[in-house]
Order: sequence, then structure tokens, then C-alpha cells
Amino acid sequence: MKHKGQMFLIAAAIIITSLVILLSNINFVSPDIQKRYIENSLENKIFENLKEEIAKVPIYSFYNEINENVLNFFQFLEKYLSSKGFDFNAFYLSINYSGSYIANVTIINFFDNEINVTLVLNSSPEQIESFIAQKNTIYNVSFSVNANDNYNLNVKYEENEENITFNTYNPSYKYFFDLIFTSNLGIRRSKEMKELNIS
Repeated sequence: MKHKGQMFLIAAAIIITSLVILLSNINFVSPDIQKRYIENSLENKIFENLKEEIAKVPIYSFYNEINENVLNFFQFLEKYLSSKGFDFNAFYLSINYSGSYIANVTIINFFDNEINVTLVLNSSPEQIESFIAQKNTIYNVSFSVNANDNYNLNVKYEENEENITFNTYNPSYKYFFDLIFTSNLGIRRSKEMKELNIS
């Protein structure tokens, strides 16, 4: 009989020791960390969704309404996102070559303030346009180009600089956007270049 009680005590000691070892290896995540992870994941999804939808605006617009539709979409996003506690800023540039000797460049400033913009086209002679872009405004600039040639447009805005290449072999609509999405969890930024074939 004495051995039976000792066996229960030894078994209990082994089970308790095993449980202590197992529980010490498990990492418990605090609810704050879980909440922050979920919020960050949701914000990443929202931002990725925004990028996809902004890229689609020119695709689903009538050709002569693209820039107005982009501006309207930016205004809609700003209103919607600010109601959710987010800040939204964007810079949009398009290069439209329709087959003539003119390349039309459109700028939309959707930053919180006016910005200095400088456009330099590597033509011969070099063409330069500089202006101050007000918020929520569409700016159109025309550059003289030759048919069947390659060009580089250097774009400076705020502290940013981009080089955008395009050619004049076929009609095209090339567009670039710089999106900035700010929340309590930080800043997300994306710069993307897309092109539509309009021939």
C-alpha cells in the first residue's frame, strides 16, 4: 500500500514538471500586439486596394475625361479616408502622345500644399517648364516632339525626382502616381508607372 501512494506522488511530480516546461516554451501574445497586427494588416490591404483602384481610373475613363476622373477619384478618396482617420496625398503625372508632334503632360497635385514642379524633356533643344502647382489642380504642359523617337522626361516635385521614358512610335498614354497614406500606425508610400495603349 505504501508504494501505491508514492507512485501517485511521483506521477503528479512528473506531470507538474512537464506542464511547467511546456508552458514556459509557449509565447503568449498580448492583446495589444494582436490588435496592432490586425490593424496593420487591414491598413496594408486598404492601401493595396487603393493602388489597384487608382491604376484602373484611366483604364475605365473616356479618353478626354481621364485627368478629371483621376482628380475626382482623389477627392473622393480624401473625403472617405479622412472620415476613417487616414491622411491621403498624391501626385499624378500623365504623358499623352496622340501621334502628332506634341506630347501633352498633365500634372495633378494632391499633396496638402502647393509644390514646385520642374519638367525637363531631353529633346534638342532641351525643353524646360517650371511652375507652382496648387492643390487639387490639373496642369497641362505641351512639349514639341519628333515622330519615331525616344524621350526622357525628368520630373522634380517637392524633394522627389523621377525619370520617365516614353517614345513617339505609336500613340500612348503613360501615367505615374506617387501615393502617400498616413495613419496612426505610420506612413505607406508607393510610386507606380503604368501605360495604356491607345492606338
